[in-house]
Amino acid sequence: MRDFIEAGCRITILASDILSYLDASQKVPWSLTKHRAEYYTQMIRAAMSLSKIPLEAVRFANGSDFQTSEEYTLDLYRLSALVTCRESASAVSNTLKDPSLLSALIYPDLMTLDIKHFNPDIFFCGQSHSGMFEFMKRGLGLIGEGVCVSGDECVCGGKGGVCASESGGVCASEGVCAPACVSIAGAELPSLLNRSPLTPEQEFIDLTQQDSQIKKKIKTAFCEEGNVTFNPILAIVKTVIMPMLQNQPQQQEKEENQESKTKENGTAEIKENKSAFRIARSEANGGDLEFTSFSDLEETFREKRLHPGDLKNSVIEHLKNVIRPIRAMAESSEMKLLTNLAFPPPKPQGKKTKGGAGARGKGGK
Repeated sequence: MRDFIEAGCRITILASDILSYLDASQKVPWSLTKHRAEYYTQMIRAAMSLSKIPLEAVRFANGSDFQTSEEYTLDLYRLSALVTCRESASAVSNTLKDPSLLSALIYPDLMTLDIKHFNPDIFFCGQSHSGMFEFMKRGLGLIGEGVCVSGDECVCGGKGGVCASESGGVCASEGVCAPACVSIAGAELPSLLNRSPLTPEQEFIDLTQQDSQIKKKIKTAFCEEGNVTFNPILAIVKTVIMPMLQNQPQQQEKEENQESKTKENGTAEIKENKSAFRIARSEANGGDLEFTSFSDLEETFREKRLHPGDLKNSVIEHLKNVIRPIRAMAESSEMKLLTNLAFPPPKPQGKKTKGGAGARGKGGK
């Protein structure tokens, strides 16, 4: 989000409440979708705010804000009559939790129509949804809309550029210019494990995770010495920690602390580089390390000059500092109320009758 804002973009973050229900209806009741959308919206707000990302250029919306309109519904009927079940099933085969549901067949239709009715210039989504880009491009063409192209494609009829016509569109083919949306799939963090998890929660770290849980998950995460091809710990440093360190505003130091302090031996004290990723190590293991670029860290790890244990310890401490203020916000009275609405505790099961399932009254008849 910071990258888009710094590039001058106005951002809308879409909470796809209806789409999430179509994907997880067996686990999330319809009555909870509104509260879940609000919960995740507030968590994203908090994470962005605490990361010093300006919210003035950001707005939030729910899919249900426009997906229930008459025009949208009629477009859904139109598109459903123009694509096959096989095309829809293929688009969601690697995306949805249960692609066998009937709802899976209309899921890519809704993704496609979001482009038309939400009208973005750039559609940014997770890597797991990239398989639907081809479907979305064809679907928009079938209902007479502009061409949607993926971010890694040529967008000028094979000539490699954006059309400079007054309409500001993109050349879909030579001599044809239409308004367009560029679809981009963002990089996603890999699972913390190199095996199938016992529970889904083992694969990721929640924004409200306790310090002890963070430590346990990082300690048990896959991090083979010298392996930079698949390394979830390095991925966290690259995607989460280093960008935050490099973009965090430097705190104004007091005037007396701005002056170099002199140690007893007369040498000047070296100021800590707050934008560097710091790895604390004992002198016996080579002393502390600081990295201002991920490529240097990656090369050091590749050459086995940095032990996985030292890397993990530093990642744990950095993640604690990132998550602690978000967790504190989530523990406010307002967020606790919203959390209980979005994730209500399971209802206690009634005690079984002593006589068994078929017992009646005290006599068990």
